[in-house]
Amino acid sequence: MTALRFRMIDQMKLRNFAPKTHQAYLGAVTGLAQFYHAAADRLDGSQIPKLLVHRIDQGLAPSSINVAICAFPLPLPGDARVDP
Repeated sequence: MTALRFRMIDQMKLRNFAPKTHQAYLGAVTGLAQFYHAAADRLDGSQIPKLLVHRIDQGLAPSSINVAICAFPLPLPGDARVDP
């Protein structure tokens, strides 16, 4: 497992997320990495909207889009999005 995956899992455990939420959020990040053919830890937040628009155009259910939206802003230690 990558360091990013370990950090995400740790953060979700701290927030007491359900196991299925873990699967959904990790799946969303995996989908982002597959879409860009790059490791998820090498991507940034500016690339997320393009993926979401693509998924909407494919007909993905609104609830699935919402899961992806919720998965991405999860702050991680060392992440530039975390406020000091």
